[in-house]
Amino acid sequence: MADYRSPTVVNPVIPVENMTSLERLLLEAVFDVEFDEDETAMYFSSELGPNAQITVDRDQLRTAFREAAVTPKSTAAEHVADLCRSSAGSDERKYQYLDIDMSEPVWSSILQDILRRSATIDEIVVTTSFTCSRMRPDGFGGAVMLITADTISRHSTAQMIEGLRAEAARISVVTDLSTAGDAITGPETRTLVVISTGHICPDTRTMLEHLPCGKWPCVGGGYADYGWFFYAHEENCGVSDQRIPDDLYTVMTWARKHGASHVLLDRDGDQVDDLEWFDW
Repeated sequence: MADYRSPTVVNPVIPVENMTSLERLLLEAVFDVEFDEDETAMYFSSELGPNAQITVDRDQLRTAFREAAVTPKSTAAEHVADLCRSSAGSDERKYQYLDIDMSEPVWSSILQDILRRSATIDEIVVTTSFTCSRMRPDGFGGAVMLITADTISRHSTAQMIEGLRAEAARISVVTDLSTAGDAITGPETRTLVVISTGHICPDTRTMLEHLPCGKWPCVGGGYADYGWFFYAHEENCGVSDQRIPDDLYTVMTWARKHGASHVLLDRDGDQVDDLEWFDW
């Protein structure tokens, strides 16, 4: 039988003074805990993975809940209150110990509450590795979580792989276009240059994002969520809203100067020293 584990560490250490007694009670059951030398901060980790289901003493929980009830916007207090309401009138109330669901995102929201009231912590990073007692292909990987006062962001190795696949697909398309002349001898071939979307200004970007490409003042189209591609027009004869924006036409002129008939503006493309850069 294969054992799947999720060793996890939480950085930085959490000052005890920033936690309510209820938050501390719950987090100590979710994670393994170590104190610093003067016992003013706690280091949370887990060798096997955070406990999704914890068991706490009912009297201890009741005391901690009363102390935390006055804390505004407390995920811990709200979670325990919901649990108490759902178990009201059931046989569970006669037992000394209470089972509590502490699966993510409950504990991550509690960590965010602590961060928000802390004067010393700007962010909390939770790093997890996925391991297995057997060398199974689905048993290894990892994830990282960034907790700030405003957001909780997560990325796993599976998401990273999807990003790498998308990047490989974009490179493959550009490579196919750039080498088409070596493989095709009959039809006319064109040259495409790839540069960063940072070479167009915010106003032009807004026009490209919100105006259907059939109404653009130039020939082109969207490139998924990564940017846009264009025919590098040799003249800018339009007037009013049918005139190619100056920054975009400058890019086209630069492409023609360097032997390219088409331009791909890619958010991951290179910055060109010869062109103006818009830091948006």
